[in-house]
Amino acid sequence: MTLTAPANAAVNQPSAPVLTWAAAAGATSYAVYLGTGTPTLAATVTTTTYTPSPALAGSTAYSWYVIAQNAAGSAAPSPTWTFTTAGASLTIASAHTDPFTQAQSGATYTLVVANGASAGATAGAVAVTETVPPGLIPVGMQGAGWTCAGPTCVRGATPWRRGRATPPSR
Repeated sequence: MTLTAPANAAVNQPSAPVLTWAAAAGATSYAVYLGTGTPTLAATVTTTTYTPSPALAGSTAYSWYVIAQNAAGSAAPSPTWTFTTAGASLTIASAHTDPFTQAQSGATYTLVVANGASAGATAGAVAVTETVPPGLIPVGMQGAGWTCAGPTCVRGATPWRRGRATPPSR
């Protein structure tokens, strides 16, 4: 059995990597073992690929191997390979629709926090602290799912998977 991807000891892999191996003669299914530390049975598949679901944790080392199977039994396991998932890649973008004017009241702008499409999931709470442009006086911040105090908003410990975006508003 030959594993093909991700390459052994690969780093910065997506949190939903496509594990790939060469077909074994006579195999009708494959037992895929995956985990941190000693791999455990993740799935039995009939193709030569497997994508973990839900996505794996970011910035984490994983080991994996595959065992070809058929009606006669199981082959010897493939060699064990390792890979490390990429960490979170958060970005913050701000926008407003109208120009701000001196002494204006009730003006708002939006901050959008996003995790990269191929990034790993976050671990723990996500905090955003906004420094407002010179001359502006912040009145408050709010956003669904965010707890805000002063210029800082925090979103709970639920991991942000790749591609997720959510805005706290100013």
